[in-house]
Amino acid sequence: LILGGGLSGLSSAIHLASLLPKSIPSPRLALLEARPHLGGRVHPASPSLPIDTGAAWCWPQSHTALPAFAKSLGVDYFPQPGGKLDAVFDTGRETPTRVPGPLDGPRVRFAGGGAAVVRSMRDEAEKVGVEIRTGFRVRRVEVG
Repeated sequence: LILGGGLSGLSSAIHLASLLPKSIPSPRLALLEARPHLGGRVHPASPSLPIDTGAAWCWPQSHTALPAFAKSLGVDYFPQPGGKLDAVFDTGRETPTRVPGPLDGPRVRFAGGGAAVVRSMRDEAEKVGVEIRTGFRVRRVEVG
């Protein structure tokens, strides 16, 4: 049982399912996500508007495994121009504040956005026998 369908939950499901004997019938694992969608913070604004609302960039020098993992799932990436990434905080009550970002260096974006990575991970998880349920809020887990 895997709780949470963000990138960590999906990658854990794929990895754990690959360790199980093929003789175990599907579904071999269950992944439960409370939200109506997978991906955690990696989520498009809407199905018709493919704009990432979180985790839009990847820095290969610090996120060393993610680009290779995405490529293994058939998701390509491309360089994203720009210098340091700054954050702008706008609460609507005061002048927006720009905070210099700590991340410098080359960054990439995934072809199709972060949602393409999530879709490919979902497809791979289902292929290896993971049952995925969204909108499934877990209130308590008992082991016994």
